[in-house]
Amino acid sequence: MSIPSQFKVILIGSKRVGKTSIRRNYFGEQFKENYSLTIGADFAVKRITHPKGEFVLQIWDIAGQEQFDHIRKLYYTASNAAFIVFDITERYSFDDIDMFIDEFLNEIDYSPETMVVPIILLGNKIDLVQSGERKPAVSEDEIAQKIRDIELKTQGPVSFYLTSAKTGENIETAFNRMIDYFVEHLKV
Repeated sequence: MSIPSQFKVILIGSKRVGKTSIRRNYFGEQFKENYSLTIGADFAVKRITHPKGEFVLQIWDIAGQEQFDHIRKLYYTASNAAFIVFDITERYSFDDIDMFIDEFLNEIDYSPETMVVPIILLGNKIDLVQSGERKPAVSEDEIAQKIRDIELKTQGPVSFYLTSAKTGENIETAFNRMIDYFVEHLKV
């Protein structure tokens, strides 16, 4: 069995939800307290050695600000999967999920009959809730309903993790889930 040699995964979501910090954490880089605007997109490459093969994971961190709407869509092309990130403590970012899902599926010419695109929903900044600094802005029931809605829309797999780019909670787990999906389902 062989798997494709390269996969393109995008991190999308509203501004200030922690997409860049998630990517940085996955690559072992230190967390930065100060917010740094992503202009357009940023990407990094990680070589993955898996018992069933070796491949390259391209991780594209796509800007969430409205002023980058026209540019953002260009980076969706040829994506194999998406991490949709929202800030568990900010309602607006949860409400924006549908817009990002629709934009993504439209730009990759998604058709459930001909393709499966794994999506992992990340509720980031759980450390702020755990420390008591902030309260969750969405309920578990709302998240569960959002997952069902996305599964109906895509007719594909949707996973969900509460994450912290600051502490690293569930970052590696979420990426490993995506890698396992590629190895299990996207065989050549």
